[in-house]
Amino acid sequence: MFLRNFSVALILALGVTGYPVLASVLSLLGASDSNIPSIFFRLIVVFIAIAAIVLNRKNLHVYHPLFVIAVAVFWVGYFFRIIYDSYIVQNLSDLFDPFTVIVTALTFVLIPMLPSFVGLNEKNRALAYKLLLGLTVVGAALMLLDSRELLLDLGERNQVRYSLEKLNPISVGYVGGILLILSTISVLSSLTSFNVIKIVACAIGGGVGLFILLVAGSRGPAVAAFVALAFYWLVPIRFPKLLLGLGLVAILGTVVVNIQGYVLQQFDIDVSTRFVEAQEGESSSIDSRGESFDSAWQQFKENPLFGDALFEKSQGTYPHNLILEALMATGIVGGAAYLLAIIIMLIAAVRLLARENGYEWLALLGIFFLIASQFSGSHWSFGAHWQTMILVVTAEVTTRAEQRHDVSVRRRRRKRR
Repeated sequence: MFLRNFSVALILALGVTGYPVLASVLSLLGASDSNIPSIFFRLIVVFIAIAAIVLNRKNLHVYHPLFVIAVAVFWVGYFFRIIYDSYIVQNLSDLFDPFTVIVTALTFVLIPMLPSFVGLNEKNRALAYKLLLGLTVVGAALMLLDSRELLLDLGERNQVRYSLEKLNPISVGYVGGILLILSTISVLSSLTSFNVIKIVACAIGGGVGLFILLVAGSRGPAVAAFVALAFYWLVPIRFPKLLLGLGLVAILGTVVVNIQGYVLQQFDIDVSTRFVEAQEGESSSIDSRGESFDSAWQQFKENPLFGDALFEKSQGTYPHNLILEALMATGIVGGAAYLLAIIIMLIAAVRLLARENGYEWLALLGIFFLIASQFSGSHWSFGAHWQTMILVVTAEVTTRAEQRHDVSVRRRRRKRR
């Protein structure tokens, strides 16, 4: 029983924050030139995923038939596109090796996401939360260990984005966003029992998460984190929780921003530049992404039924927007299936938030990675998005069934009386 629960919980934690922790360790050890640790880590993740499927094979169910069909239709079309572009017409971008794309899709996304169809129960849900929070805290701590040297380097190069040798600013922002979300949930849930130690620890964790999120200077994770938290405070709409949440964010935000401003001032770094450029449309990355978006949309319009290519043609890479990528690569058929899966997931996330039965963190992670996936990433490498999306839907269906069962049991007891 323990191995079954542990395997499902571990594959989620590793899929979401496992690689950032590994990359942080490798960067600190100066082993960033070797790809062997990363390959070994992916093999371990695949092994754990397969073990989780085998151990929980009796618990694999089609919890939401329409959702499963949508996921299957999209991935059949998307994987066919990979094979077709790589080996049949051979027009894959020169920037990517066909074998690497296929192996990455299998080891980063397809195999790790399969255990998510097992779903979560009361035991592995708590275990998954603890493992995920623990790994995220470790990742954040490792990022801050060498922060002084990194900040000095950023100041010398007049850059505004915090990163490590093996970890880009976007991934750094993901760690900060996840830590902020999990810490915020823990703080608000601890207020009812008034556990002072837990409240202080989680508040510090939230401050560190917000600090990392802001210093990373990556728009996607920042927008995704605050959209997810907005969902948490507004669903269900309850004035005390909303007021309390806004108050905590205002206090925490003021403290962190002031500390951040003092620290960055010492190193002559202005992290706000990225966000000001985004607002004024002066960032080169915004121009680049806009060009990619336009190219991907044009390719979709030229071949709307089954799509045009795996990569957009203007820059030879993915468009950094998973909805656009789905339409560009798989056309209306696969794109509609992906959009349907998103809609089902959002409905499931809102229902989980409204029930307030301990799955709120999972719902917020699903929303977080969905929003983040519209700013960066690709379907063949963004495993965390697919893992959390599937788990949100399966968790909503199973908790709904449990709720109905509890209601049925209570009714039978009343009749007996």
